[in-house]
Amino acid sequence: MARTPAGMTRIHSAIAYRLAQITRANFGPAGAHRPADWPRLSWPYQRAIRYFGPPKLVLEGKLIRNFGVVANREFGRVTNTTPYAAIHQHGGRNRWGRIPARPYFPVTGGGLTPYARRELIRAARRVIDQIRAEVMGRWGGAFVGGQFFRARL
Repeated sequence: MARTPAGMTRIHSAIAYRLAQITRANFGPAGAHRPADWPRLSWPYQRAIRYFGPPKLVLEGKLIRNFGVVANREFGRVTNTTPYAAIHQHGGRNRWGRIPARPYFPVTGGGLTPYARRELIRAARRVIDQIRAEVMGRWGGAFVGGQFFRARL
């Protein structure tokens, strides 16, 4: 098996943490980077919870608080351990009946939303630039055109 560079954990971690930030920002009444508009809450449900505004997915705050990030040399992952997390993301049924999807992860059938893709690439590039700067400082050289040149002493 090929050896994975040590900096991959840092890169995967930065990507996963940025994805978690974007995902959390999609909660509340006006999530800016949701992959789709959220349907209104049903009237019986609004009466039951005594909330009559737009959907926000924050009633007790369990869902938004239970995001976790796991990263290692092989992958970065954002998880949510709340039992009803998948129902809100994809739709489903509960004691109130049918629950329409109110996706908060910035993904569609085609993958990441354009905004999320740009942001995750930026997060990875920031870490790569930090790693390059560390390497240059240790070995006395510079990256030019994607190649490392060692300074002659």
